[in-house]
Amino acid sequence: MEITTQFAKLEVDEGIAPLIEALHAAGAWTWNSCEHQAHIGDIAWVELDLWGFMDLNQRAWTRTKEHYATRDSYDPEFANLHGWMEAECEQTFGYEDNGTVDENDTWVDGDELGYSVSLRFPREEIALFIELLEPHKIKTD
Repeated sequence: MEITTQFAKLEVDEGIAPLIEALHAAGAWTWNSCEHQAHIGDIAWVELDLWGFMDLNQRAWTRTKEHYATRDSYDPEFANLHGWMEAECEQTFGYEDNGTVDENDTWVDGDELGYSVSLRFPREEIALFIELLEPHKIKTD
């Protein structure tokens, strides 16, 4: 399915398209995604640019810290993106160069490394992930 976000026009799996839109709206650029990785269980997966993930996670942590600074106990109604990613997502960090194969099938090394984090999580939690991203949308005026 084709979607258009503020970052790009993309071809993504239909079931994960709303999540990719929500991540981009929260300022987190995605590189890859899959709505169902059956070979490892009923798992969904997104690969995010590391810097965008770090910014999003820091904003989520700050929001959580500020929320709990005014409470003495756990708040089950609080939408805690940072806590969910920490507890529910398998996180894998990686890097790759931006090289390509040219018209002669010769490898041309990239000039830069791209750093990413992959998040794997239960597919049935895609809607929850989208909900947890809602307070983190970046205002565009």
